[in-house]
Amino acid sequence: MGKGQITLFIIIGLIIIIGAAIFLYLTREAELAPIQREISVPEGGQEVYDYVKGCLEQTGREGLFILGQQGGYINIPPIIERNPNSFLPEDPAGIIKVPFWYYEGEDRTPQMEFMERELANYIKENIGECINNFEAFANKASIIPKDKMIPIVSITDNQVLTTLSWPLEITTANRIVKLDEFLADHPVRLKLLYNSAAKLMEYENSQAWFENLTIDLMSANENIPVSGLEFECGTKKWFLPSIKKELQSTLHYVMPYVRVKGTQTPAPLASEREYAKLQEQAKKIRQSLEAGKEPDWPESAPEDIFEVNRMSIDAGLDSDIKAAFVYETRYPMLLNAQPSQGGVLSTAKLRGPSKYLRYLCLNQYHFAYDVLYPVKTILKDPKAYKGQGYTFQMAFPVIIEDNEDRRAYFGLRRFIAPQETRDFCTNFGDKKVDIRVLGFVEDSPVAEELEGANITYSCLSQVCNLGQTYSDGSGAIRLNTYLPEGCTNPFIEVSKEGYISKRVQLLEDTAEVTLTKLKPMTYSIQVYPYYEEVSKTNPLSADNEQWLEGQEYTKFSKNTHATIAVSLRGEPYDQFLIYPPAQDLTLEETADKINFVLGDAQYDIDIILYKGDTPVGGYHAENMTITTDEVLGADHAILKAVEYRPLPAEDFQKAGMFTFLYERGKKDDKPYWTALKPAFV
Repeated sequence: MGKGQITLFIIIGLIIIIGAAIFLYLTREAELAPIQREISVPEGGQEVYDYVKGCLEQTGREGLFILGQQGGYINIPPIIERNPNSFLPEDPAGIIKVPFWYYEGEDRTPQMEFMERELANYIKENIGECINNFEAFANKASIIPKDKMIPIVSITDNQVLTTLSWPLEITTANRIVKLDEFLADHPVRLKLLYNSAAKLMEYENSQAWFENLTIDLMSANENIPVSGLEFECGTKKWFLPSIKKELQSTLHYVMPYVRVKGTQTPAPLASEREYAKLQEQAKKIRQSLEAGKEPDWPESAPEDIFEVNRMSIDAGLDSDIKAAFVYETRYPMLLNAQPSQGGVLSTAKLRGPSKYLRYLCLNQYHFAYDVLYPVKTILKDPKAYKGQGYTFQMAFPVIIEDNEDRRAYFGLRRFIAPQETRDFCTNFGDKKVDIRVLGFVEDSPVAEELEGANITYSCLSQVCNLGQTYSDGSGAIRLNTYLPEGCTNPFIEVSKEGYISKRVQLLEDTAEVTLTKLKPMTYSIQVYPYYEEVSKTNPLSADNEQWLEGQEYTKFSKNTHATIAVSLRGEPYDQFLIYPPAQDLTLEETADKINFVLGDAQYDIDIILYKGDTPVGGYHAENMTITTDEVLGADHAILKAVEYRPLPAEDFQKAGMFTFLYERGKKDDKPYWTALKPAFV
């Protein structure tokens, strides 16, 4: 075969390949191109056709908006609407609900055909309001429907087609015109948005990406204790409400930085090779740290390294849409941690053998968290409606149990907060109970029946508010009510402002619950300076020990503050305060009052005195009894603390300070904590 023949075959082959490529390209473009369909409108019918078409466009767009806002649903199914755990309320009134596409291991992603039916039904039910019985044509023509309307919706690649089959007979002075079909198209890539949302949901369900991100964020946040061991005396405590607020704030600010590969995202600041190199280097750094070696740190890194390498989701998307994830601080969050008591997390104090570690105090902690919160996914087609855009959103729960993802067990089976369910709570049985609540009041030596005590009924995951105790006219104060049926030996929780809440089990048809009365009062801290020269080798030994009489003070400098922990023995009641109260703190930490029981009670009290971030003293007492006589009639508590001098700068001085506070401290030949017992005035 000659060279000329070979060249000819090569040219023919290239022509065939190029032709096939052009054919495939044109075929693909034809598939993606908007379907163009025209309705032939008879003479004299254009004005009515345009009017109905305008209503079809308007009503269809309204329905598409609701469908996009509610994750593919226009009418929320009753099984979802009745369960507030299965959707995300988009507004405080709950008008717009975003159903979870994942619930209790069940795929609740709506099908494309379902969305088409939803939109068609919406058009059928609402277009009449726009048409208004053709009142706009009352003086021009008589328009009579000859049959019922049938809307048909088709969701295609690049648009949503709405067709209205509706035979109309239009009678004017000159002619009779018949119209049968109306067509309106919506330039929205709903199919692309829906498929992208489904891929993201599938990726989250298989990878638990948001659960792992949440655990990483919690572990990296110094205000959220997870695991640790600290060489510091004094029990450390954290408030669960404060931890919840910290996590909510973190998620609120972090979520918008999550990127979805294959969508419109901010351009990376460096090359793809640079991020891959840093990712490999991060693995080596982790290995070095785990081996106790000094890692080889990178000299520099792009500012967006965390977003690109850790905050990017690769769910197989490839389009020009925009994607974002949202968590608002107003969204619900269920957070629990173990071990905890009364919403307070505290460290376990460990002391070593006297021969080796007597001078050390160790604070060890490990908390297992259960976390449940919703994430809203927002997908936007920026080209829809000639650049006005269209948004499709859905929601899903992030589920963590014992610091691990638990997607398959969401809801009633594994993790659910008690919900007040109207159907259950109004389905009363024939069991009637008489509940009376007793409690002490000031200036009374005996417990009295309390009015206005709130009674809450709980049965498994159901919670019902039964009402409040009231005077029934016979001289008794009680709540006499029927109970919801379906529960044997339920629990009731009794609460009233100024008292410690109590939870008891109902075993009979009468119940008498006594609440512990609290005495709120303002408080201050009086500081007693103490001086000693502690041994450098034995923190249990010191010379020149003396209380610096006359140098006591109550006014704190700007860099001085104290943490206060007061725990009531025998009752699930703890207080954690910061003194002086800081304006930028929240919840119990801002309290300018402290509560003591109006009665004899035993307390554990811990105070740590700080100058800046350095502990310089404190107070520690266990099982301290404070009597009724001490608090009755008082409205101010004076707490007392030691300031250790010289201010501890060296490790042996810190060890000396803590052994003084927790073991060997004396004042007036008795344990210092009894000499510095809180006073009440």
